[in-house]
Amino acid sequence: MKEKYYKDSEDLHMVHIQNIAYAADKIYDHTPLKILDIATGSNGLNPCIVRTLGDWNINFELVLSDISPTWLSGGYENLENVLTDLELKKVKCVLADSTDLRKNLTDIPLWNLQITKPLENILDDPHFYRFLRTGYNYGKRNVGFMNNSFDMVIGVCPYENINKADYSYAIKESARVLKIGGYHIISDMHVEKINPDIERTESALRRANIKSIDITKSKIDEVMTPIAWYSAIYQYLTEDRFPEQTLQNGDIVKMSVLIHQKIN
Repeated sequence: MKEKYYKDSEDLHMVHIQNIAYAADKIYDHTPLKILDIATGSNGLNPCIVRTLGDWNINFELVLSDISPTWLSGGYENLENVLTDLELKKVKCVLADSTDLRKNLTDIPLWNLQITKPLENILDDPHFYRFLRTGYNYGKRNVGFMNNSFDMVIGVCPYENINKADYSYAIKESARVLKIGGYHIISDMHVEKINPDIERTESALRRANIKSIDITKSKIDEVMTPIAWYSAIYQYLTEDRFPEQTLQNGDIVKMSVLIHQKIN
Protein backbone atom coordinates (compact mmCIF):
# COMPACT_ATOMS: atom_id res chain seq x y z
CA MET A 1 0.00 0.00 0.00
CA LYS A 2 1.60 3.24 -1.16
CA GLU A 3 1.34 6.41 0.86
CA LYS A 4 -0.16 9.41 -0.99
CA TYR A 5 0.73 12.93 0.18
CA TYR A 6 -1.34 16.12 0.27
CA LYS A 7 -0.05 19.65 0.70
CA ASP A 8 -1.78 20.55 3.96
CA SER A 9 -4.02 19.29 6.73
CA GLU A 10 -7.18 20.94 5.36
CA ASP A 11 -6.86 18.96 2.13
CA LEU A 12 -6.35 15.82 4.20
CA HIS A 13 -9.48 16.53 6.27
CA MET A 14 -11.50 16.61 3.05
CA VAL A 15 -9.87 13.35 1.92
CA HIS A 16 -10.87 11.81 5.26
CA ILE A 17 -14.49 12.93 4.97
CA GLN A 18 -14.82 11.98 1.29
CA ASN A 19 -13.33 8.52 1.85
CA ILE A 20 -15.83 7.85 4.62
CA ALA A 21 -18.59 8.80 2.17
CA TYR A 22 -17.09 6.64 -0.63
CA ALA A 23 -16.76 3.63 1.66
CA ALA A 24 -20.26 4.13 3.05
CA ASP A 25 -21.72 4.38 -0.45
CA LYS A 26 -19.90 1.20 -1.48
CA ILE A 27 -21.48 -0.93 1.26
CA TYR A 28 -24.82 0.92 1.56
CA ASP A 29 -27.79 -1.41 1.04
CA HIS A 30 -30.56 1.09 1.94
CA THR A 31 -30.75 -0.09 5.54
CA PRO A 32 -29.25 2.41 7.99
CA LEU A 33 -25.47 2.10 8.14
CA LYS A 34 -24.23 1.81 11.71
CA ILE A 35 -21.11 3.93 12.23
CA LEU A 36 -19.08 3.92 15.45
CA ASP A 37 -16.88 6.92 16.26
CA ILE A 38 -14.39 5.39 18.66
CA ALA A 39 -13.00 7.58 21.49
CA THR A 40 -14.83 10.50 19.92
CA GLY A 41 -13.37 13.29 22.03
CA SER A 42 -14.13 16.67 20.51
CA ASN A 43 -13.95 15.29 16.91
CA GLY A 44 -14.57 18.42 14.86
CA LEU A 45 -14.98 16.50 11.59
CA ASN A 46 -18.22 14.79 12.57
CA PRO A 47 -20.54 17.67 11.53
CA CYS A 48 -19.03 17.57 8.01
CA ILE A 49 -19.26 13.77 7.94
CA VAL A 50 -22.96 13.86 8.86
CA ARG A 51 -23.70 16.54 6.25
CA THR A 52 -21.72 14.72 3.55
CA LEU A 53 -23.50 11.41 4.17
CA GLY A 54 -26.79 13.29 4.00
CA ASP A 55 -25.78 14.87 0.69
CA TRP A 56 -25.04 11.38 -0.64
CA ASN A 57 -28.51 10.21 0.50
CA ILE A 58 -27.00 7.56 2.76
CA ASN A 59 -29.18 6.61 5.71
CA PHE A 60 -27.06 6.03 8.80
CA GLU A 61 -26.80 5.97 12.58
CA LEU A 62 -23.70 7.57 14.11
CA VAL A 63 -22.70 6.35 17.58
CA LEU A 64 -20.34 8.60 19.53
CA SER A 65 -18.38 6.65 22.14
CA ASP A 66 -15.93 7.75 24.81
CA ILE A 67 -15.00 6.70 28.33
CA SER A 68 -15.23 10.33 29.48
CA PRO A 69 -18.62 12.09 29.62
CA THR A 70 -16.76 15.40 29.49
CA TRP A 71 -15.22 14.57 26.10
CA LEU A 72 -18.38 12.84 24.90
CA SER A 73 -20.46 15.92 25.68
CA GLY A 74 -17.95 18.08 23.79
CA GLY A 75 -18.21 15.84 20.75
CA TYR A 76 -22.00 15.94 20.89
CA GLU A 77 -21.99 19.73 21.27
CA ASN A 78 -20.00 20.04 18.01
CA LEU A 79 -22.88 18.32 16.27
CA GLU A 80 -25.64 19.98 18.27
CA ASN A 81 -24.35 23.44 17.34
CA VAL A 82 -24.69 22.93 13.58
CA LEU A 83 -27.09 20.07 12.83
CA THR A 84 -30.85 20.20 12.49
CA ASP A 85 -33.07 18.27 14.91
CA LEU A 86 -33.71 15.72 12.16
CA GLU A 87 -29.97 15.20 11.62
CA LEU A 88 -29.34 14.94 15.36
CA LYS A 89 -31.81 12.06 15.59
CA LYS A 90 -29.24 10.00 13.66
CA VAL A 91 -26.68 10.50 16.46
CA LYS A 92 -26.48 8.42 19.64
CA CYS A 93 -24.05 8.57 22.55
CA VAL A 94 -22.55 5.86 24.72
CA LEU A 95 -20.01 5.78 27.52
CA ALA A 96 -17.61 3.01 26.56
CA ASP A 97 -14.06 1.81 27.19
CA SER A 98 -12.31 1.48 23.81
CA THR A 99 -10.07 -1.30 25.10
CA ASP A 100 -13.08 -3.47 26.03
CA LEU A 101 -16.37 -2.59 24.36
CA ARG A 102 -18.00 -5.59 26.03
CA LYS A 103 -17.48 -4.06 29.47
CA ASN A 104 -20.34 -2.40 31.33
CA LEU A 105 -18.88 0.67 33.00
CA THR A 106 -19.63 1.36 36.64
CA ASP A 107 -17.13 4.12 37.50
CA ILE A 108 -16.66 7.00 35.05
CA PRO A 109 -13.55 9.23 34.94
CA LEU A 110 -14.08 12.98 34.84
CA TRP A 111 -10.77 14.16 33.41
CA ASN A 112 -11.42 17.84 34.11
CA LEU A 113 -11.93 17.09 37.82
CA GLN A 114 -9.40 14.25 38.08
CA ILE A 115 -11.97 12.07 39.85
CA THR A 116 -14.32 9.18 39.08
CA LYS A 117 -18.05 9.01 39.71
CA PRO A 118 -20.51 6.10 39.67
CA LEU A 119 -22.34 5.82 36.36
CA GLU A 120 -25.68 6.28 38.17
CA ASN A 121 -24.54 9.73 39.35
CA ILE A 122 -23.44 10.68 35.85
CA LEU A 123 -26.80 9.72 34.34
CA ASP A 124 -28.62 11.66 37.06
CA ASP A 125 -26.62 14.81 36.34
CA PRO A 126 -28.76 16.99 34.00
CA HIS A 127 -25.67 18.40 32.28
CA PHE A 128 -24.37 14.99 31.20
CA TYR A 129 -27.69 13.21 30.82
CA ARG A 130 -28.62 15.74 28.14
CA PHE A 131 -25.97 14.12 25.94
CA LEU A 132 -26.59 10.55 27.04
CA ARG A 133 -30.37 10.49 26.64
CA THR A 134 -29.91 9.87 22.91
CA GLY A 135 -29.59 6.15 23.57
CA TYR A 136 -27.48 3.18 24.67
CA ASN A 137 -27.30 4.28 28.30
CA TYR A 138 -30.77 3.29 29.43
CA GLY A 139 -30.93 1.00 32.45
CA LYS A 140 -28.10 2.92 34.17
CA ARG A 141 -25.39 1.04 32.26
CA ASN A 142 -23.74 1.16 28.88
CA VAL A 143 -24.29 -1.39 26.17
CA GLY A 144 -21.80 -4.16 25.47
CA PHE A 145 -21.29 -4.02 21.70
CA MET A 146 -21.87 -7.34 19.96
CA ASN A 147 -19.58 -8.90 17.35
CA ASN A 148 -20.13 -7.67 13.77
CA SER A 149 -22.49 -4.88 14.83
CA PHE A 150 -21.10 -1.87 12.91
CA ASP A 151 -20.61 -1.18 9.20
CA MET A 152 -17.88 1.39 9.85
CA VAL A 153 -15.53 2.37 12.67
CA ILE A 154 -14.15 5.91 12.37
CA GLY A 155 -12.13 8.25 14.54
CA VAL A 156 -9.70 11.15 14.84
CA CYS A 157 -6.61 9.99 16.73
CA PRO A 158 -8.76 7.42 18.56
CA TYR A 159 -5.91 5.38 20.02
CA GLU A 160 -3.41 8.08 20.96
CA ASN A 161 -4.57 8.50 24.58
CA ILE A 162 -4.59 4.77 25.22
CA ASN A 163 -1.64 3.23 27.01
CA LYS A 164 0.65 1.84 24.29
CA ALA A 165 0.44 -1.57 25.96
CA ASP A 166 -3.34 -1.50 25.32
CA TYR A 167 -3.13 -0.51 21.63
CA SER A 168 -3.71 -4.05 20.48
CA TYR A 169 -6.74 -4.50 22.75
CA ALA A 170 -8.46 -1.37 21.45
CA ILE A 171 -7.73 -2.11 17.80
CA LYS A 172 -8.89 -5.73 18.16
CA GLU A 173 -12.10 -4.45 19.76
CA SER A 174 -12.68 -2.12 16.80
CA ALA A 175 -12.19 -5.08 14.46
CA ARG A 176 -14.45 -7.32 16.56
CA VAL A 177 -17.47 -5.02 16.38
CA LEU A 178 -16.95 -4.35 12.66
CA LYS A 179 -18.96 -6.41 10.15
CA ILE A 180 -17.24 -8.48 7.48
CA GLY A 181 -16.69 -6.10 4.57
CA GLY A 182 -16.90 -3.09 6.88
CA TYR A 183 -14.40 -0.22 6.89
CA HIS A 184 -12.10 1.17 9.58
CA ILE A 185 -11.17 4.79 8.69
CA ILE A 186 -9.18 6.90 11.13
CA SER A 187 -6.72 9.75 11.20
CA ASP A 188 -3.62 9.83 13.39
CA MET A 189 -0.64 12.14 13.78
CA HIS A 190 2.80 12.46 15.25
CA VAL A 191 5.61 15.00 15.48
CA GLU A 192 7.84 14.49 12.47
CA LYS A 193 10.40 17.11 13.55
CA ILE A 194 10.54 18.69 16.99
CA ASN A 195 10.95 22.45 17.39
CA PRO A 196 13.99 22.58 19.71
CA ASP A 197 13.26 26.15 20.82
CA ILE A 198 10.03 25.27 22.64
CA GLU A 199 10.12 23.98 26.20
CA ARG A 200 8.60 20.57 26.91
CA THR A 201 8.35 18.40 29.95
CA GLU A 202 10.26 15.13 29.91
CA SER A 203 7.09 13.08 29.33
CA ALA A 204 5.90 15.36 26.50
CA LEU A 205 9.30 15.11 24.82
CA ARG A 206 9.17 11.33 25.12
CA ARG A 207 5.69 11.26 23.53
CA ALA A 208 6.82 13.60 20.76
CA ASN A 209 9.53 11.13 19.80
CA ILE A 210 7.05 8.25 19.34
CA LYS A 211 6.10 7.65 15.70
CA SER A 212 2.50 6.81 16.61
CA ILE A 213 1.23 6.43 13.02
CA ASP A 214 3.70 3.64 12.33
CA ILE A 215 2.71 1.86 15.56
CA THR A 216 -1.01 2.28 14.94
CA LYS A 217 -0.82 1.16 11.32
CA SER A 218 1.21 -1.95 12.13
CA LYS A 219 -1.32 -3.00 14.77
CA ILE A 220 -4.33 -2.43 12.49
CA ASP A 221 -2.58 -4.31 9.66
CA GLU A 222 -2.53 -7.38 11.93
CA VAL A 223 -6.33 -7.63 12.10
CA MET A 224 -7.63 -5.84 8.98
CA THR A 225 -6.65 -5.46 5.34
CA PRO A 226 -4.95 -2.15 4.42
CA ILE A 227 -6.69 -0.25 1.61
CA ALA A 228 -5.17 3.25 1.49
CA TRP A 229 -2.85 5.59 3.36
CA TYR A 230 -2.98 9.38 2.86
CA SER A 231 -0.71 11.88 4.61
CA ALA A 232 0.16 15.56 4.93
CA ILE A 233 3.29 17.01 6.52
CA TYR A 234 2.93 20.59 7.71
CA GLN A 235 4.13 23.06 10.32
CA TYR A 236 2.02 23.27 13.44
CA LEU A 237 1.38 26.95 14.15
CA THR A 238 -0.42 28.07 17.27
CA GLU A 239 0.05 30.05 20.45
CA ASP A 240 2.74 28.70 22.76
CA ARG A 241 1.21 25.78 24.64
CA PHE A 242 1.72 24.13 27.99
CA PRO A 243 5.04 22.26 28.15
CA GLU A 244 3.17 19.04 29.00
CA GLN A 245 1.38 19.03 25.65
CA THR A 246 2.98 16.98 22.90
CA LEU A 247 2.45 19.32 19.93
CA GLN A 248 4.16 22.69 20.23
CA ASN A 249 4.35 25.78 18.05
CA GLY A 250 6.73 25.28 15.12
CA ASP A 251 6.76 21.46 15.19
CA ILE A 252 6.62 19.67 11.85
CA VAL A 253 3.63 17.34 12.10
CA LYS A 254 2.67 14.33 10.04
CA MET A 255 -1.05 13.59 9.86
CA SER A 256 -2.32 10.45 8.14
CA VAL A 257 -5.64 8.90 7.18
CA LEU A 258 -5.54 5.10 7.39
CA ILE A 259 -8.21 3.06 5.60
CA HIS A 260 -8.64 -0.65 6.30
CA GLN A 261 -11.35 -3.20 5.55
CA LYS A 262 -12.38 -6.24 7.57
CA ILE A 263 -12.18 -9.03 5.01
CA ASN A 264 -12.62 -12.03 7.32
